Amino acid sequence: MTRKFSNIAVFVVCLASVSLADDFKTFNGKEYKNATVTRVEPDGLVIKFHGGIVKVPFTDLSEELQQKYNYDPKAAKQFAADLQQKVIEQNQSFLQQTKPTPEQSTHDHGGKVQLEYHLPEELAAKAQKAAREKMFSPEEEKVELSKIPHGGGLSVTLYAITIDAANTKWLTYVIGNSAGDVLERRKGDECWPSYDSEYRWRGFDWVELPAFDDSLRVRVYHEVLGNLGDYVIQRTGGITRVR
Repeated sequence: MTRKFSNIAVFVVCLASVSLADDFKTFNGKEYKNATVTRVEPDGLVIKFHGGIVKVPFTDLSEELQQKYNYDPKAAKQFAADLQQKVIEQNQSFLQQTKPTPEQSTHDHGGKVQLEYHLPEELAAKAQKAAREKMFSPEEEKVELSKIPHGGGLSVTLYAITIDAANTKWLTYVIGNSAGDVLERRKGDECWPSYDSEYRWRGFDWVELPAFDDSLRVRVYHEVLGNLGDYVIQRTGGITRVR
């Protein structure tokens, strides 16, 4: 057990340790209120806030914050390349030394995903309930409802045999319609995986879906582990893996 955790530590590159309470807002509109910077890495900041711990890439932050934390694009690119290579090498080594558990099939390749579809009506009902509990005004409730994706959303759980491979930043979601046309490609968000079992780490992500009438097809691709499955999502609420 000690040896395994020492290997995992390879992925934890701590360049600086700071403790600064601040508000962070990314270019895509995400906000982290009263967050504490726990680590600075070449390609981003690891911050702790009320919702947990996340890593925010420097490319999502303002030029002012990039300068404040000495962002160097060349160093960030090399850091990301080195980290990806370490993930590949560690997964290959682990798979050679470890036999699959009963939960792992022989074609699992050390990673899998579980998807849960949430209808837009379901999300709207939850938003309205939360608005009532927080005593929002009608205008504030309307703003919250406007944030709900037209096609609903997918909660994604990624399982992998190493902590970094379980980070959903490696995922790409290819979203298509029932005719097979690709509508969107979306990258997974950075997450901080949690320990799930002796052979697993677990990461979480949320994917907003475009409006659709009958069904969508979603392919989940992992940059290190490859294709993790094709799924068909029914507008009525069902979700089925087709490959």
